[in-house]
Amino acid sequence: MAKARGLKTAVLIGDDSAFPHAIGSVVPDLAKDAGIDIAYTEYYPHSSSDYSATVLKVKSANPDLVIAASMVPDSIGLVRQLKASNVVPKMLYMAVGGSDPAFGKDVGNE
Repeated sequence: MAKARGLKTAVLIGDDSAFPHAIGSVVPDLAKDAGIDIAYTEYYPHSSSDYSATVLKVKSANPDLVIAASMVPDSIGLVRQLKASNVVPKMLYMAVGGSDPAFGKDVGNE
């Protein structure tokens, strides 16, 4: 989907736990095959609720695509802080959190 939309750059973020690291171990090769450059990867502390430092780095990288290997609480916090920082990538992918009904309920139209 990202390739079809002509996206060229991405960042990969997630908490510092096994699942995001597993995602992070395969995404760079998949992205490369799709012609997408992973500009930056970061794993924030597992118990984090403040993503502002990560969001500032994402904003600085100005990617077409943000890939977040994140669970529901992270996904909600990340979307809110991305919005508050005026970070609007062409595409945002949330590996798990975005698929949970709580995500839509808590984030709504954000």
